[in-house]
Parts: sequence; structure tokens; C-alpha cells
Amino acid sequence: MLDSLGSRVVILIGLVIATVGYYLMHQVTGSRTFFYVAGALIGLGLSVPSGSSLRYIMLNEVSAAERATTQGW
Repeated sequence: MLDSLGSRVVILIGLVIATVGYYLMHQVTGSRTFFYVAGALIGLGLSVPSGSSLRYIMLNEVSAAERATTQGW
């Protein structure tokens, strides 16, 4: 997905999913299922920018000589 859409689009999609989850969490009025769906959206949305996609983006932005240092951070 990163190669076809680009890194900015993927990060934005993840943040939009998390934002929708936070909004739904704000609207919870006692429904346990609604709470679980909102929590799942928050988790999915936050896992996009903090997961392997961020490491993949960093590795593609640096030169080949600096990749080992980049992975160490």
C-alpha cells in the first residue's frame, strides 16, 4: 500500500481512522459493542503510523549507507 499510494496518504488514512474512533468513543452512550468498535478503530488507526510502515518510510528516505543507523533508532 505504501508503494502504490505513497507514505503521506497511508499516514493520513491511519490518522483519520483514529480520529473517527476517538469521535465515536466520545459519542458512546452505554453500548458495549459501540465502545468496542470505537476502541478497535482507535487501535487500528494508531497502529498505522507507529507500526512497520513508519520504519519502511524512514528506510526509504535515507541513503543506503545510513540505513543501519536509521534502523537502530
